[in-house]
Amino acid sequence: MADILDADDMVVVARYSDPPEAQLAQSVLEGSGIDSFLSGEEGNSLLPATLGARLLVRRGDEAVAKSLLNDLPEASLADDGNDL
Repeated sequence: MADILDADDMVVVARYSDPPEAQLAQSVLEGSGIDSFLSGEEGNSLLPATLGARLLVRRGDEAVAKSLLNDLPEASLADDGNDL
């Protein structure tokens, strides 16, 4: 990431139960120049049924990020980006 991401400016754009899927989505965003952060991916190997990775981006990148992720299979878009 080019700089430190401000948590107050971050929104959830997708949720994943599969860590490799989340990492793929993150790499798609980063390949398009969108800084992102994965939250919760570490716990998925222990309790995949209850935990999930959340993919966060800056509020200003939300629309473009969601558009890019819509083209990925199995992406589960977050319905509310305000629940950090």
